[in-house]
Amino acid sequence: MLLGRQLPTRADEIRERRLFLLLKHYFGGRIPGETEVSQMFQLNERQSSHLLRNVRVKNKFELEHELMSTLHAILASATREAEGGPYTVVITSSMMVEELRQTVTRIAPTLDQVAKVPSAASVYSIPADTYQALLEHFEPARREAAVGGRFLGI
Repeated sequence: MLLGRQLPTRADEIRERRLFLLLKHYFGGRIPGETEVSQMFQLNERQSSHLLRNVRVKNKFELEHELMSTLHAILASATREAEGGPYTVVITSSMMVEELRQTVTRIAPTLDQVAKVPSAASVYSIPADTYQALLEHFEPARREAAVGGRFLGI
């Protein structure tokens, strides 16, 4: 109250604030998956997904750097079996898959979308041209993270 901030009135608001502070100060510039949040807060996967999504929506601009860094790290971990073939990547967070798909729709709507590999739990396939477009889009986040700056744009 002394700082002029609104006091949380529900347990959900306290959890959201706690997760936001963990994202800013504990996870080192990345956004965890639903499984990690479930373990920390003793929630099921669906509740953790809602909690992450609510924190992301309410703190969109404050978490932009962490989101961009996380998405760039996911893309950097992608592997390619054959030249010209699609990239495969393990993504354990449904929120990150959703963010990648929304980004493809926004920056390159004519390209093929990120698709789940049918026989794997958390493996996704990204066509080569889509991968390049995503990598170029998230490159500023990697550069900003290297110098400790703040990423301001989408």
